[in-house]
Amino acid sequence: MIPTTLLLFVLRTSALYNNNRYIVGLLSMSWLGVLICSILVPFGVSGYAIAKTGYCIEVKTALAGGFAEISPFVHDTIVFFATSWALSKSSYPHDNAKGKLQAMFLGKYLPTFSKSILHDGQAYYL
Repeated sequence: MIPTTLLLFVLRTSALYNNNRYIVGLLSMSWLGVLICSILVPFGVSGYAIAKTGYCIEVKTALAGGFAEISPFVHDTIVFFATSWALSKSSYPHDNAKGKLQAMFLGKYLPTFSKSILHDGQAYYL
């Protein structure tokens, strides 16, 4: 479920970069990492029988669980900064760092639609 949701953000960010091969490649590789980590989660779980009860207990390996938790966070961070950078780059053409940061994180100087995309991505990231 998580990889399919994250794929939508990859497609939206790819559209912002107008199919820049390098950015789309980075986002796609990041998404594939999330997909692989999500697929490997069931293989990181073992069941052990509880003595003389007929029941078992589920034990997760730290490595499989750790990758499944960290990979979406890393992917979301990459997508968030890529989206913010693309929107601020197109809306604030001056070479002023303060203005670029305001556009990147606050949505200042952005058109209404772009600002809503930025705020939507920020709300998802938080």
